[in-house]
Amino acid sequence: YSSDEQFLLGELMSNLYVGLCRYYRGEKCSAFRFIKVYAVDRLIRLLDLKAAASEEGMDPFCIERRVEQRHPSLAQELLTGIQGAEQCEASVRAILQLVQQYFVVDGALLEEIQRLLQGNCE
Repeated sequence: YSSDEQFLLGELMSNLYVGLCRYYRGEKCSAFRFIKVYAVDRLIRLLDLKAAASEEGMDPFCIERRVEQRHPSLAQELLTGIQGAEQCEASVRAILQLVQQYFVVDGALLEEIQRLLQGNCE
């Protein structure tokens, strides 16, 4: 896994953007993976880096294992970002809220994602 915060933030935001675009095109399976798997994996890695989480509780092959134990105060917020395939928009909003709470994100990509969430999909 990368330890470069800017790279991970860029990947996370790109995953959200691509996932939303696919969701609005009706590609819900792909959207689910981009938003609730790829973006959430990047978010977990970022939170681990931010909190300097103990490597002891981490599984090197499966980043989401024991995330609730590593970040107990964020466990419920993380789950809000992993809703079902029909709730991609709500998941993106929850992930963005958590990301913005702890990190500074690229303004242009953030604006584009927010535009999509407002229904401006052209």
